Amino acid sequence: MLHIAKDRTCAAIPPFFGALGEASCRRIQVISMDMNTAGAALVSSSSHRL
Repeated sequence: MLHIAKDRTCAAIPPFFGALGEASCRRIQVISMDMNTAGAALVSSSSHRL
């Protein structure tokens, strides 16, 4: 799956996971991104439970 956001801010990440839904997010096994360290910290946080 490929997601291209309008910008590279942390605010651009949550809408993507929201659109996927909780069940789909739980099935994610690997994430690769071209983003700053704040984005990586957000994705690995417990709030997304990946």
